[in-house]
This record gives sequence, C-alpha cells and structure tokens, in this order.
Amino acid sequence: MEATNIRDILAAHPPINVNNSLPAISDMVNNGIYPVAIPPGATFPCLTYSITSSVPLDGYSLDATWRTRSRVTIDVFADTYLTLCSIVDAVHAALDGYADDNIQLILPENEQDFYLSDSQLYRRELQFFAYT
Repeated sequence: MEATNIRDILAAHPPINVNNSLPAISDMVNNGIYPVAIPPGATFPCLTYSITSSVPLDGYSLDATWRTRSRVTIDVFADTYLTLCSIVDAVHAALDGYADDNIQLILPENEQDFYLSDSQLYRRELQFFAYT
C-alpha cells in the first residue's frame, strides 16, 4: 500500500452530510494533509498520515485475495476540541469501510486523544488497517 493512496482518499472525500453544508476534509484543514510530519510554517487544523507497518498475509488470511495488511496512522491536529472532533468524523466517513480497485478494505483499529500543552493543540491519533 502506498501512502499517496491515503492522501488521495482524504483529499477527495466529499462533504460528510446529505445537505452538503459541511466542507470536504481538504477544506476543513485548508489543504493541510501532510505525509508523516507537519512541515514548518503549517497552519492548523491539519493532519498527517503514514504507513506505520505492513505485514504480508500470504498463508494467514481467511480471504485468499488479501495479500497485505498495512497499519495506517492519521494524526489530526486542531486548536479546539470541537474542530478536532469534526475533522475526525470526516476522516472516519472517508476511510471506514473504504474499498476500491487497489485497496480491498479499510477498517478502524484504534484512536487516542492528546493535548499538546506546549503548542496548545488537540491531537487525535487514528489507526486503521488497510487490506490490499
């Protein structure tokens, strides 16, 4: 699995409600979707994504079509908890159960909240399993 796939999914995700009154993820974070780390000078809110592990499933999968399970980590950063939660909801809407020609399934695995007192930011780490 390539990390660029995750960025493309997040950046292209449409509004999360039927009335289209909420913006797309890329609009919610002002296009601040970064690989691995936040670059210097970035504004908040934003998010980072990375592939933190990849395990071949040959011989272990109940479904012989799954070849690899990758752990995808998304870190969302915001200056208010309410903003953080809105972006997290949009990320879940984009990734939970996602499948396409290259990714067979993405499932949520774990999440944890943090408060970064030095920068006064809220952070939520989201982990997903992506099966390819």
